[in-house]
Amino acid sequence: SAFHVSLTEMKNFNLQNSEPIELPISSTYEFKNLNKFINQMTTKAIRDYRNLKEFSENLSHEVSTPLAVASGKLDLLLQDNKLPEHHLSQVITAQNSIQKLSKIQRALSLLTKIENSEFSEVTQYKLSENLNKLIEESRELVELKEIKMTSEIKNSIEVKIDPTLAEILFSNLYQNAIKHNVENGIIKIILTERSFIIENSGE
Repeated sequence: SAFHVSLTEMKNFNLQNSEPIELPISSTYEFKNLNKFINQMTTKAIRDYRNLKEFSENLSHEVSTPLAVASGKLDLLLQDNKLPEHHLSQVITAQNSIQKLSKIQRALSLLTKIENSEFSEVTQYKLSENLNKLIEESRELVELKEIKMTSEIKNSIEVKIDPTLAEILFSNLYQNAIKHNVENGIIKIILTERSFIIENSGE
């Protein structure tokens, strides 16, 4: 029926497609009005989404560019061997603050994309392979902090997930296990077909 077709169209509506809902033509007065209202609302939602997306992207660019420039200038100062030590410490403090701002800016940009459901490319993510790669890439940092790392990762395990979000998720979990640890602490990672466990000796 026209009602069920309309209901299916509304369920499948996606802002990223940038196309308003096309509903079946109906001779019933109530359905004609309902379809008109739905079409207007979806068209407005798409327009608002485009404006918000453009604003977010422009804001992200406008913020990241001056931060990158400021960071570059401070790097030049840090390379100046004639810079007095008390000035050097101030430059380092300023550089650290800029790096924090850059990190916040990237996080806000990511959150906006997540809120807008821009991460929807669900694929088979090679979890076992990528976890082993993550551990290997962080090996030097783990050794530097004198952390004992053990892992029991079953081979060839895959999960259906957006690969970008998966990289962020597992990287954050592992980095937190390193960061929030104690001297001569441990990190243990276990991956089976049914579960993923990461634990450390932090408080």
